[in-house]
Amino acid sequence: MQLSIGTARYVDELRERLGYEFRSLEREGLSVDKAETSRGNLTFLGYDIRRNERTKYSQDDINALLKHYVANTVSDIIVSDWEDFLLKKIIKENYYYLSKEEQEAILKHVGEGSECPDRDFYVRMSRKTRVLNQLLEFFRSNNELVVEGFLTFRLKDYLEELEEVVDRAVDDFLMEKEYKEFVRLLKYFVDIQEPREAEVNIFFLPEGGFHLLDKSFNEIKSESLSEFMVSGIGENEVEFEDVLISSLITLSPLRIILHSPPQEERFSLETIKAVFGERVSTCRNCSRCKAAVEKVPQKER
Repeated sequence: MQLSIGTARYVDELRERLGYEFRSLEREGLSVDKAETSRGNLTFLGYDIRRNERTKYSQDDINALLKHYVANTVSDIIVSDWEDFLLKKIIKENYYYLSKEEQEAILKHVGEGSECPDRDFYVRMSRKTRVLNQLLEFFRSNNELVVEGFLTFRLKDYLEELEEVVDRAVDDFLMEKEYKEFVRLLKYFVDIQEPREAEVNIFFLPEGGFHLLDKSFNEIKSESLSEFMVSGIGENEVEFEDVLISSLITLSPLRIILHSPPQEERFSLETIKAVFGERVSTCRNCSRCKAAVEKVPQKER
């Protein structure tokens, strides 16, 4: 039985990988016949395994081995090589209105994956397994495969999953773009303002609120800050962060010291550091932190 694989792309990779796979069978005494033909823009790689007197495998075993080796290699090529081409195509067709630079940034974002490499590996292997099973199913009744046609008509679920991956990457990219523009505007406001405070010390309360103290550790009074400086943030975390950032933009201090900030990196802390840059420093449980505690009225502790 001969299997033939036709494709217009990644022919060299496919030929090299299949040659490597079949060499292990040749070392076991099996003979692998290879043929290569062209039809239009497609190159067809044909493979047939012949048994000899020393072969311990039955013909059915040989046919099963041939299908498995080809299916495994093709599925690997699809996920490792074709996938990048498919992602580029999806981005270009679905997000044609974005600039070339933006499309390339989205593709890079897709390639970087999540913050968990193990999960990314699992997701990719899961996709490969599904493609492999579809190929094995295809080879049960077909001896000739055209990769482009197989992708279009047999791997619709796979292509839909790639579209979802691109959609998530686009959402993340646009959010990141909006955030960068937001930070750029805030930095502009800071740059054009005269500093109202030489130093602002931000003391974070365990309950979630905060105090703003000047360089002498006197409390900076503000009506808009009062409710947040006394109580925890409760359900108003977004409003709490907006008030904190707005206050710092208004004060435009030359130095900002974060005293015992929360261990988790909140949006507000990330933005403060992005906007004020080298003006920001952090300390934990220093003498100033203790002094700040002493400045907090007893009823607020």
